[in-house]
Amino acid sequence: MTNSLDLLTEDEAAQLLMLSPKTLQRRRFDKKPPAYLNLNGTIRYRLADLKEYLENSVIDPQRSEEA
Repeated sequence: MTNSLDLLTEDEAAQLLMLSPKTLQRRRFDKKPPAYLNLNGTIRYRLADLKEYLENSVIDPQRSEEA
């Protein structure tokens, strides 16, 4: 799934995030996370950025009760 630089294709990133590639395309167009690289017109996602995106998406019900 990943190469030596931990760069994922759009399809690989979409699969990891359980999103469609079209959703990732729309998020890029809307300038929303996750972060991505544009390498001479080729879109790649760093595994570390995808993991950070997932971590930031966690909703902890107990934490929101305390606030």
